[in-house]
Amino acid sequence: MAVVLAFPTSKIFDVIAEDGRDDSYYVDLAAKFVHFVFVQVLALVFALIATAFPFFLFSLLALVALFYAVATAVMTALALFEVAMIYNKSQSRD
Repeated sequence: MAVVLAFPTSKIFDVIAEDGRDDSYYVDLAAKFVHFVFVQVLALVFALIATAFPFFLFSLLALVALFYAVATAVMTALALFEVAMIYNKSQSRD
């Protein structure tokens, strides 16, 4: 996300911001990143609870949260890759 935020004055930011629309690709990407961070924190909290209280249900929730956190990490990385593809395409139009 830091890479995307490094572009605020370039043409790529204008492309992904879509003239400030509420449903722009930039807002969608930011929402995916916030979701990713939230899921990571939730997985860590579940893991700490499962460690403090060794009960099967807590351990199961922690494991499910871990798998979901890894899946969101992959999807967020793919969303950032899409930004790279958009940037690459915008540079080829010149």
